[in-house]
Amino acid sequence: MFPFATPNNPEKLFQATYVWMSRGGVFRYKIYTLSSLNADGDFDNPDLYPTGTFDGSSTGDAEVGSSDLRIKPCAVYRDVDGVGVFVLCDIDTAETPRANLLTLIENRKVFGAESCWFGFEQEYFLLPFESESEQDAFHYCSPTSETIPQHHYNECRQMGVHITGWNCEVAPNQYEFQVCAAGVSAADDLIMARWVLLRVCQEHDKGLLLVPKPIPVYNGSGLHTNFSTPQMRTSPGGWSTMLKSVGLLRDRHNEHMEVYGDGNEERLSGMYETSAFDTFSWGIGSRDTSVRLQRVMKGEDKGFIEDRRPASNANPYVVCYALVNTCVLDLSVYTNAVLEPL
Repeated sequence: MFPFATPNNPEKLFQATYVWMSRGGVFRYKIYTLSSLNADGDFDNPDLYPTGTFDGSSTGDAEVGSSDLRIKPCAVYRDVDGVGVFVLCDIDTAETPRANLLTLIENRKVFGAESCWFGFEQEYFLLPFESESEQDAFHYCSPTSETIPQHHYNECRQMGVHITGWNCEVAPNQYEFQVCAAGVSAADDLIMARWVLLRVCQEHDKGLLLVPKPIPVYNGSGLHTNFSTPQMRTSPGGWSTMLKSVGLLRDRHNEHMEVYGDGNEERLSGMYETSAFDTFSWGIGSRDTSVRLQRVMKGEDKGFIEDRRPASNANPYVVCYALVNTCVLDLSVYTNAVLEPL
């Protein structure tokens, strides 16, 4: 481990920006000057970074009489300005969404939980609107003069976030970026990508909306989550595994909806290319269902499932936990009722 910098070790100093989420999903950050890396110069290992502290009573995370809280480094990303690193942290308490996910993955190792892949599709709106044009098919994947999505994409790539692309979405001033990685790293990357997007918007004097349904007459914003286990990605048998998982998701629909984001019932109205909040549905190639499978997967006998229910403001660690908890188990003893896609 290396210490925070002191006057006695001024050489090899660098800046570490500790980033974490406090109560209510609010981003916080502190900048530390660090020094004395190990002999190998391993900047990427979060275990080498010292634990930080913050005043929890000022953020709503603790009482005034016991306000000292610690933040534990979890993942390290390169600072695109070349002055140091970004360090994603978790509040160092007994149970956090990230810690719970790690525990669940460890407990389900035998079923391949460590090798689950998560692909997040993060939708968002930019403010103020450049136009008040009506929603139509023109906006989706259309050319745009807006520079923020590309700026955000470039920074994420340079930092080491596993960002896989971006595009214009259906509604005016609505965009989407995609992040894909294995296990908890996918959720780490999404949190850091949200942080970077917020910073980029501030640089461009724009507002950022992650609200599921900010505008009644436009499509809402979701966090569509593509999920696969090793068994889903393996032929033969992948398609059967996916169908069993769809059945499990159907059986626990209400439990998932409780943790898939605040205000999600306004987005999942059964209109504007969404499913109904209180009814589970699935389909092949469909956009108005809870879960979608791609048409090519049946022929290839392998693939992934797309859970279209999570809202844009959902906590990715909680979404991953719900999917692993429901789908990653001994499927050999599970037989669901006949599933017919819509």
